[in-house]
Amino acid sequence: MKAIMISDHAKWCALMMNGDKTIEVRKENVGKAVQKLIDENGYADIYVYCTKGKDLMFHNGDQYMVAYGTIKEKRNHKYNGKVIFKFRCYKVEEIKFVGYGYHPSETPQNRMAEKSCIYGFNELDKYLKGKTGCAIHISDLEIFDKPKELSEFYKVGYIEALENSLKAKPFPISPQFIQNQYLLRKAPQSFCYVEVEQNEKLSS
Repeated sequence: MKAIMISDHAKWCALMMNGDKTIEVRKENVGKAVQKLIDENGYADIYVYCTKGKDLMFHNGDQYMVAYGTIKEKRNHKYNGKVIFKFRCYKVEEIKFVGYGYHPSETPQNRMAEKSCIYGFNELDKYLKGKTGCAIHISDLEIFDKPKELSEFYKVGYIEALENSLKAKPFPISPQFIQNQYLLRKAPQSFCYVEVEQNEKLSS
């Protein structure tokens, strides 16, 4: 079964993990990919990779926050550069640019701003640049006790390739060779598909 992985800056990750941000605004192509999984399964599971950068995420009590890290903290960061949580999406909403504003298909604009933590036309336009976007509604958020490495994930097609390799005669292909072919080595710039079942088995 396929899932989706997206990359996000520490600022947005912290807002989602704290429960302040319950809508993720993305470009249209991401919304279509999420909607396709919803149409197939009734929902889409989305894994979130926290990007590396100047701002590091810290866990302080029951809150996640972002601050500029020291050199030592950057070397030993726990969250940046890792897959740190996932959520389930049951609904994707279109955001169209009409006239001088962005108009969600269902949620009122003020509610969209509140739920997405994106306030004002300029901030939204800086990202969407006058094009159609989407609102990915966040449900069932699960923060990983131990952040996951990208190397724990495999590209779509891995399970099928592994099964086929074992059936190959007279010389089965090495599972290690298949793993190396499908191992996720780079974080997605926009999004990518990942194999869920195999990842869950490997990380359990």
